[in-house]
Amino acid sequence: MNRYWLIWLCALFVTFIVPETVALATGNPGNTLSWWVWRHVHVVFHQPMRDWSASHFLFAGIFTVFAVWLVGHLVWGIWR
Repeated sequence: MNRYWLIWLCALFVTFIVPETVALATGNPGNTLSWWVWRHVHVVFHQPMRDWSASHFLFAGIFTVFAVWLVGHLVWGIWR
């Protein structure tokens, strides 16, 4: 099982971090994951929360739960 996670992390590096770095290094932020999310969720810069749609709140909620779980699991060692 240890080899599985090593392969998974290598695949993550190759398929996510490398393209993100290349897009940012070449001055093309339109090819990043964050730009794709903003485009598909229709995020408008400096848009007040009162103008958010259900998809905005759904995405923000899912992201928040995932971020809290990831920090709690990997950093603090809870939820094992």
